Amino acid sequence: MKYMLQGPGRCGKETVGKIMNQYFGLTCIASSLAASESVIFPLLKKTYGYATAKECYEDRLNHRQEWKEIISRYNKDDPCKLGDYIYGNYDAYDGCRSRREFDAICAKWQPVTIWIDASRRKTDLEDPTLEMDMFDCSYCIDNNSTEENLKFEVITLFHRTLMAPFVSHTENAEPEIT
Repeated sequence: MKYMLQGPGRCGKETVGKIMNQYFGLTCIASSLAASESVIFPLLKKTYGYATAKECYEDRLNHRQEWKEIISRYNKDDPCKLGDYIYGNYDAYDGCRSRREFDAICAKWQPVTIWIDASRRKTDLEDPTLEMDMFDCSYCIDNNSTEENLKFEVITLFHRTLMAPFVSHTENAEPEIT
């Protein structure tokens, strides 16, 4: 099963990915991190004077629109190109920004889509580069409280819904006749 974490920048997608790894052994990578070393850093290193791919990645919030445009050009001929790389190597994709790419990846990979909502806790989450909203996702995780509560939200979602097909339910089973 594949997962896609959605929401504006800084809403907690990376933290949710870490929780998924810690409790369920799932791997997750941000789309911008996946694209930074091979695609973005080589294009922007001279423009902004980056010495390393890590420095480039850490400055991404100052150039979000530019990063989105570079990733869109990378995916121009195949809207699943970055998604194929991510899902070929990881369980979860953190942060698809383009509607075209989101729709194509969802059609091809059928990931469980999870929106991370921090709208009541962080009021500065307006993100014009994000073309989807919470109604495009199958599930929504509330990240408007503490990190402990977020951990509870993630674990509860996985246990009650996402892990359900893998758990044997015996309460509705026929009684054994001896």
